[in-house]
Amino acid sequence: MEPKKSSDSVDSIDSGHASPKLSSSSSSDSSMKSVDPPIKSSARRGSKVSFGVSDAPSDDSNTSYTFNNHTRVVIMVIVTWCLSMLIANATALNFTVICMRQPDTPFSSQVATFGENGTSSTINGTSSTVNGTSSTSLEKLLENGANGANKTENENYMFTSMQNSWLFSSIALGALVGTLPIAKLNLKYGARLVFTAYGAISAIFTLALPFVAPFGFWPVLASRFLVGISFALTLPATGIVVADWSSIKRSGTYVALLSMHLQLGPIIAMPLSGMLCESPLGWPMVYYVLGAVTTLSFVVFYVFYRDSPEMHRNVSLKELSKIQRGKVKCSKEQCQTEKIPYGKILKDPAVLGTQICALGSRVGFQIFALYGPLYLNKVLHLNIHHTGFMAALPSVIALMVKFIVGPASDKMTCMSHKLRVQLFATISQFCMAGCFIGLAFLQAGNIWLAQALFTGVTVFNGINSVGATKSSQLIAGRFASVLMSFQSYINSLVVLLVPQIIGLVAPHANQEGWSWILLSVGLLVIVCVLIFDITAKAETRKWARELPMIRKCGQCIEVPVEPRTGRRGSAISTTTIMSMIDSDDE
Repeated sequence: MEPKKSSDSVDSIDSGHASPKLSSSSSSDSSMKSVDPPIKSSARRGSKVSFGVSDAPSDDSNTSYTFNNHTRVVIMVIVTWCLSMLIANATALNFTVICMRQPDTPFSSQVATFGENGTSSTINGTSSTVNGTSSTSLEKLLENGANGANKTENENYMFTSMQNSWLFSSIALGALVGTLPIAKLNLKYGARLVFTAYGAISAIFTLALPFVAPFGFWPVLASRFLVGISFALTLPATGIVVADWSSIKRSGTYVALLSMHLQLGPIIAMPLSGMLCESPLGWPMVYYVLGAVTTLSFVVFYVFYRDSPEMHRNVSLKELSKIQRGKVKCSKEQCQTEKIPYGKILKDPAVLGTQICALGSRVGFQIFALYGPLYLNKVLHLNIHHTGFMAALPSVIALMVKFIVGPASDKMTCMSHKLRVQLFATISQFCMAGCFIGLAFLQAGNIWLAQALFTGVTVFNGINSVGATKSSQLIAGRFASVLMSFQSYINSLVVLLVPQIIGLVAPHANQEGWSWILLSVGLLVIVCVLIFDITAKAETRKWARELPMIRKCGQCIEVPVEPRTGRRGSAISTTTIMSMIDSDDE
């Protein structure tokens, strides 16, 4: 049987995580020559593959639709939406907890009631009136936890303040546990199965929360912990998808747009929670809707996603060549038996620099993600109306900025990749630090300057997606998920430790205590990014380029399953295969 010929073709013959790209040098040349480092095979990791010919993706659209050679963009949109749902499921309780009352409490007292001048609600025995809008649950809970004076527990609420704190922390604890196996599971089973499994966990236990809530605190805590396990997928997934589906040339755009899930998740959860909490449907409907949408989202993901572009029937040869150009990939046998070189990774100064920069970035992000409304309302003395608006605005602007900085990073070809990641990381972190330092010395009542500085923290931090985060992708290659897993650990630890530190330094939400906190965070961010600038690299590191030795099986090699349909190809003789391989050396 003659191998398929095409002037653009990239035909795989080695199964597994990657396989060599073979193309004919001309339409009259019957031999096929390898042109680039190995690319991923179409065989699903862990599957048994028979000897056969694999039909590579085609440049024509007779058999499948290629989305104008932009299937990778469709993949990015689907994955970003799925990750956004994981974030939404994890953050929904931040709002709905103010609606959750003991089962014997009449529904009319579970939700806010509207008056002529705004919204009146009772929280922990204290009545508050909001002109125009209600404050978020996170603000109210943090307010009660940080400054408990004149507050009394209302026995009708389902959980105490201490229990609420544990429910919030359980997400971070679950994320610590959930991060552990992601990198290894991805190498063994592939992203498609791993992502779907994590998505199923999130959907199931989001749907389950209204059913377990009447049984008390511990079942809800267990449910939140399991949702936290799935939450751990968000950062490593970014590394995995970018490594598999983004071209090196456009990696900045891909990283920036995929990271939008960090902003989209709360934007989905908070308005939905506010609308349903105050409706006759009640807070349980929030979890039913989120769970159902999550289920549908991951079904679509499982149907459409493939672990590598050459497995996907909608990927054209033109798009495939763009995605795989310059990448180092391993075969199925290599990936299944490969050990992650943790020792070499952790000893690499370039890796340590990205993780240190991530520490400063995550501390800066989580300070206001957790305590932003409290700071604005209790320290700067802004009214609730301004607090709600200012807390929501940064995420919206950060989304728009990421649409700009991602492509800008990729198109600045006058600079090297290293200089680009250093430039964007430095701009991002120095500007964010400047905003923190400015807020540290800001006097109460300066609403517009407070708005600008508060918004700047989130917006400038988002620019780091094409700084240190992009550097992690470039230096780690196929191990990008490992570095992103490290960042997931860092983020979880920050979420656990920041409330404890703030409770010690500024227990009463006074301006002096918060000034020291913000000044310290600003200085920490500067030190962290300077370390990154010194150690930054942007080329694939040696430990990411090395491929492990694999077992040879005589004169035979394994041929991947057919990319278009997943069916195994027709039989091919060992002689034909070896003639194709031998032609590579000519």
